[in-house]
Amino acid sequence: MSETPTASDAIFELVEDDDWALRIHVSGDGFISRAQTLVAYVGDVQVRQIRTYEGADGFTGVLDTMPPDGAVLSLRWLDSTELVDTPVVFHTGPNA
Repeated sequence: MSETPTASDAIFELVEDDDWALRIHVSGDGFISRAQTLVAYVGDVQVRQIRTYEGADGFTGVLDTMPPDGAVLSLRWLDSTELVDTPVVFHTGPNA
């Protein structure tokens, strides 16, 4: 089992689609392609359709509902049981 990747920053983008509320673009380290996929949550909202970047330096995905202000991005591999909190925090308003 690989170590959980680390996320250092994220951009949250509003999506103009009936199925999705937000797109998330995460930068970090250790997002390798592997048989057991990445699982991510922003607060209690699961990130869906995760696609890791070719250089293993991040991923993108979508959220079907807006998480609450201050919700933390958490990660784990599918074959792991424990979510690991990251320093990435969702906030409403423009990305800094």
